[in-house]
Amino acid sequence: MVPIRTRLVLAALGIGVLGVGSYLTASATFSSRATPSHATDTGDMELALGSAGSADNRLTIGSTLNPGDSAQRQAKITIDNEGATMSAVTLTTTGTNGPPTFVTNTTDGLKVWIANCDQAWTESGSSPNYSYTCGGTQADVLGTTGSPVPVLQTNAALSNLVLDDGAVNYLRIRVTFPVTAPVSMNGQSSDISFTFNGTPRTAQSR
Repeated sequence: MVPIRTRLVLAALGIGVLGVGSYLTASATFSSRATPSHATDTGDMELALGSAGSADNRLTIGSTLNPGDSAQRQAKITIDNEGATMSAVTLTTTGTNGPPTFVTNTTDGLKVWIANCDQAWTESGSSPNYSYTCGGTQADVLGTTGSPVPVLQTNAALSNLVLDDGAVNYLRIRVTFPVTAPVSMNGQSSDISFTFNGTPRTAQSR
């Protein structure tokens, strides 16, 4: 059997924001003729990511995978939502070069599992062969360690994230190439981009 070697590049993480928060202020000049004025502006909401290539964002470091191999990366995401709690965060992933079947095949292609730790992950190994352990409490964000999901996702709901303003989420992303991958996937390559999208809080009367 011909060995399969497939190149995987986890592209720089994209951070997206769906919608903006707004608030309304009102004032009035009290004289013989009241002239009220209303000023509005948009809230500043964003998901902040660590510097590319740093310990807070290893997603820019690629790997070459054989069937049964996995690549682990970490990324720290900070919530900035004008003192309010975000409603949700979703994930969309895309692949380049087609993408090829080792990315699009939902049975024998790449799988992903994401977990959150309530403190920074302890990193071991060296580039590109990193591994991570959680010294606190770990929770599944997307898929599970035993049941990862296909790597291509569109607006996938993420769970067990802390969405309060100023909260920090320490994510571990593990991409696995199944041992069942066929020889036809040999030599394929793709850049996998991860885009996390934040949804603002529910509209309020302000």
